[in-house]
Amino acid sequence: MKAENSDESICSFARLIIISHVKDEVGSNGGSVYTRGVVDILKGAFSDVQAVYIHEDSINFRKLRIIAAFFGAFVSGLPAKALYFLSYKAARRIMRATAAGKADLVIFDHLETSLYSRLVGGKVKTILIQHNDEVKLHANRVDDLKWRLGRRIFSSDVARLAKFQGKAFERIKNVIFLSADESAAADSAIANKFTLLPSFNYQPVMLRNASRAGKDVVFIGNMNWWPNVDAVNWFVNEVLTLIDNDITFHIVGHGSHRWSQSNPRIKTYGFVENREDAWGISPIFIAPVRLGAGVNIKVAEAIYNGRALIATPQALRGIRFEKDEAIVVAESKSEWVDCLNDPLRLEALAQAIPKDINRNLFRRSVGGKSLVEYVENILTARAVQG
Repeated sequence: MKAENSDESICSFARLIIISHVKDEVGSNGGSVYTRGVVDILKGAFSDVQAVYIHEDSINFRKLRIIAAFFGAFVSGLPAKALYFLSYKAARRIMRATAAGKADLVIFDHLETSLYSRLVGGKVKTILIQHNDEVKLHANRVDDLKWRLGRRIFSSDVARLAKFQGKAFERIKNVIFLSADESAAADSAIANKFTLLPSFNYQPVMLRNASRAGKDVVFIGNMNWWPNVDAVNWFVNEVLTLIDNDITFHIVGHGSHRWSQSNPRIKTYGFVENREDAWGISPIFIAPVRLGAGVNIKVAEAIYNGRALIATPQALRGIRFEKDEAIVVAESKSEWVDCLNDPLRLEALAQAIPKDINRNLFRRSVGGKSLVEYVENILTARAVQG
C-alpha cells in the first residue's frame, strides 16, 4: 500500500500492544510460533510494538486451574477456556498499557484474551487473532467423549464458548484467521477479515543423516495439545503395529516421552529447543491428525523446510496447495499402512521436496507485506477483506 504522507506518519508512529497468553521465548507450541512470526513482522514495520502477557511465567497447577475453570463457568456464564486465563493482575497490566494516549491499536492473540477487550478505550483500534475456530474444535472433543456426564459438561461449555466467540466478533470486528476456510465461514458480524498463513524466515534445515532415507518418519508437536496426543495414539495403536517395513517413528515435543516404552520402533526426544535437531531427523514428516481447527503450524513448517509429508486431510485443513508428489494425503488406516509398508514409495518420498509454489506459501516475505497493509488500513480506518 502506498499511503499518503499523513497516513505514513500515523502508521510509523503508531503504538501497538499485543495481548497474549503466556510468555514463551522458545516457541514450544505452534500457536506461540505463529504469534512470534506476527510480532516479528509488525516490529519490522512499526517503531513501537509491545507485548503484554496474561501470565509472565509458566502456569502452575494447570489441572487444578482447568477443573476450577469448569466449575466457575457454571456460575459466571463465561466459558471455561476464558476463565482459565482470567487474572486480575493481568487486567491491571493491560489497563496500564492501554490507558488513554498509550496505545493506538491493541491485538488480542487467541480468542480467550478478548476477555480483556472491554478494558480498552473506545478510540483504540482492536484486532483479534483467531488461531482456531474454537467452537468447532471443542465440539469435536465433545463428540469424542464416551463419558455421558462429561459430554453434558463439555456440551454446555461449548454453548457458552459459542456465545463468547460471537460477542468477541461483534465487539472487535477486525479478525485475523490462519485458515481461509474458517475466514469464509466466519460470523457475518466481522467487518474486516484477513487471512494470514503461518510464515517463517529462517534458513530451511538440512537433514543430518541421509543414509536412512525412507526408514525414518517424524512427528513434531507439543503433547499438551490434545489433538496431537490423539494423532500419535491413533498412529501408534492403529497403524504402527501393522507396519512390516523397517521404520523408526521419531516423536519430538514436550510430553513425547510417554510413548518411549510403547513400541521398540519409537524414539522420543521431549522438547527440543534447537530447530536443527528436530527438523534434521527425517526427510518425511507425518501428520496423522484427526482433530483440530485452523491451520496446523507444524505441517506448514514441514513444507517450508522441504520435508515430504504424509498427512490426513484434517492435517492439511486451511492450506490451499497445488497437487504435489511430495505431499501424500492418506485418510483411512489402510491407506496409511499401504503407504508405510511400501519401501520403494518411502525411498522416493525421502528424495521428494515440495514444489516451490507450496513452500512459498509460508515464506515470511509473502505474508508479511499483506499483514502490514491490513494493519495500516485499520489504523487509517480503511476496511479491507483478505
